[in-house]
Amino acid sequence: MFAIILTPLVLYIINNRVNELNNIINMIRSSEPGIRSVDAARLIVELSNLRLYIALIEILVSIIGPGASLYI
Repeated sequence: MFAIILTPLVLYIINNRVNELNNIINMIRSSEPGIRSVDAARLIVELSNLRLYIALIEILVSIIGPGASLYI
């Protein structure tokens, strides 16, 4: 039950992180070459955080899947 409640929250967090990634990519495209390295570093940090959220959603799906099958 906890996983079913937590999954939409994690999806919402992932959506926010993806929007932040889009903002950083747009900043990199529009910035000067000297500033791009700072924005690229922020992009790497955001990607590593997003990877953690995706791993969490994979764990939640693996918990929900068998539970839903047993319920049906």
